[in-house]
Amino acid sequence: MGTIGFAHKVRLAQKVFKSKAFRFFMVQPKYHVFVVDNNTYPVHTGKGFCGVKNPKGNGRMGLISDIKTYRKGDFVIFYQMRIGESPLNRGFRDVFKIISDPFYDDTDVDFNGNKVLGKCPICGYPYSEEIKKDSGVYVQRCSNPTNHHELPREQHILPYRVLIEPVMRFDKPIDDNTAYVDAEDYGELPTLRWRKVTGAGRARSAQRILPEEAEKLIRLMKKINGELESENVDTTNYIQVSDTISKLVPETLKIKRDTSGLNLFSIKRDGSFSGEYGLETWMLENIDKGIPILTEVVGNLDELEFFGNNVQYGVGGENADILLLHKKQDKRFKVTVIELKKDDVNLNTIDQVLNPEKQNYAKWIGQLVTANCNPSITKLEIQPVMVGFNVTDDAVQRVKDIERNFKTFSNEIEIDYKYRNRPNAKIKVLKPILLSYKVENEMVTFTKKDYSL
Repeated sequence: MGTIGFAHKVRLAQKVFKSKAFRFFMVQPKYHVFVVDNNTYPVHTGKGFCGVKNPKGNGRMGLISDIKTYRKGDFVIFYQMRIGESPLNRGFRDVFKIISDPFYDDTDVDFNGNKVLGKCPICGYPYSEEIKKDSGVYVQRCSNPTNHHELPREQHILPYRVLIEPVMRFDKPIDDNTAYVDAEDYGELPTLRWRKVTGAGRARSAQRILPEEAEKLIRLMKKINGELESENVDTTNYIQVSDTISKLVPETLKIKRDTSGLNLFSIKRDGSFSGEYGLETWMLENIDKGIPILTEVVGNLDELEFFGNNVQYGVGGENADILLLHKKQDKRFKVTVIELKKDDVNLNTIDQVLNPEKQNYAKWIGQLVTANCNPSITKLEIQPVMVGFNVTDDAVQRVKDIERNFKTFSNEIEIDYKYRNRPNAKIKVLKPILLSYKVENEMVTFTKKDYSL
């Protein structure tokens, strides 16, 4: 099957989504960037799936949290990282659509001599490989502590997967300089830039990107390829959705421990999560499921433009645990920033986010979500939300103190965009929503803290 018809599918899907009858049942599709290399890219595109690693330890909790943001109908852009090819032959490429729920599959997938692994091919260990320097050379080894053997560098263990179908495929990728540096195209890639420039440890094998970042990447793909999409795209070898049904990733509250005995999302006797990742993962899984009180934070689903976790907005690593963008009449009007605590929301929680003497929260969040939008945004609301097992009285008092001393929630700030040749943006920080949670009877319930400024 060739590419004829794929672009039409996207336009048709967008038209259907905008119809009143449809939009009450799902949020707008998001874009995710999946990292591949010249060995895994042919397998993913030849067999119709994306895969991410299964790291040991706490890294696995973060990965599962990421997975819980995937929805059928979301889009995928691949980022081909460097192995040995020239800069112009790697970078951002193609647009695919997610057509399955996330699943776990430890079988190997072969395509035209390339292979994606589901587990260690030698000892069957389920966790992904480790790559470390040995005498100045990078060596890939099995992460099994009792059998630390070397593995081929061209093969990767990627058992967490989603199925995809092609939407737009192009022969030439967007190289890094064109994507990040070239001033001939409008806009920037702020969430991707932070991951790239701040060194090892912050890169992710898959990452949500803002709608305007996706628009820029697609615009550049078309420009570099002269609007010409690849021909003769073959989908006959694609994995079928029916093959994944028995392998779906369980609901968050059903994931207690992994095979190494590590507590993942277990619940303590008092009804709190054992770690913040449990709360984050559950919320991402259920953010569009009509949960009482949480619906007040999310708002109308047909206005929910984006949601994602660990969205970085500062060079020092400052990030939003969960960030939501809200859009009405094709224009963004609000951003909701959710801070999560497995235990108490206290005065330190409030200080960490809202105290203007410690960080200029409104300015940096406001710039992140307005600086690259088209059409321009001139007014934006920021809704802070703090969620913890308890909300302490001193947290409420600190919110009141901040308002009394700085008028944070009654005044607007203005972002001056004159050097970007775009209108200024007025930012209003709303009164924080303070929620406590409790896990009981395989469900999470919320209580809203009532207070006045």
